[in-house]
Amino acid sequence: MSNSSPHAVWAAMPVWARVVVTDAATETGVPAIDVLGDTRFKEVVAARHAAWARAKALKPNLSSAQLGKIFGVEPSTIRHALRGVASGKPRDRRGAHKRRPRVRHVKRGTVYVVIGKALLQSERPVQDYAEVVVYQGDDGQLWARPVMEFEDGRFEPAEEKAA
Repeated sequence: MSNSSPHAVWAAMPVWARVVVTDAATETGVPAIDVLGDTRFKEVVAARHAAWARAKALKPNLSSAQLGKIFGVEPSTIRHALRGVASGKPRDRRGAHKRRPRVRHVKRGTVYVVIGKALLQSERPVQDYAEVVVYQGDDGQLWARPVMEFEDGRFEPAEEKAA
């Protein structure tokens, strides 16, 4: 992906491309700004690839280089994704077999998806490389909490969403 921030890419996009991104985001439930980011979560990658495929269908004369410039990515990334969309095969299958656990904050009732554990590096009064749990709200916001806080009863397993 490009070094451009998703906000900078959005600001530079033509209106038709913003509509394409917004439509893909609405249909997939992925925030539009994530469609333009570099997150590799399966749902986000699928929304991103769908947006690129729609853009190519809407503007078939645009090259991969031109689409890459609009979406802030390398042309080869666009070509690779479009081949995957055309073949019907998902291009990012890493972790697709895993179901991420959902937890509910006991006091607020907010439900989060647990992303995993990570190492925290900070200049604040936190132990360097402390283990944390990374979790994501339905709004796409990522949060991190020290493992001990996460496991101290503030969160409990949430019921699975009905499919």
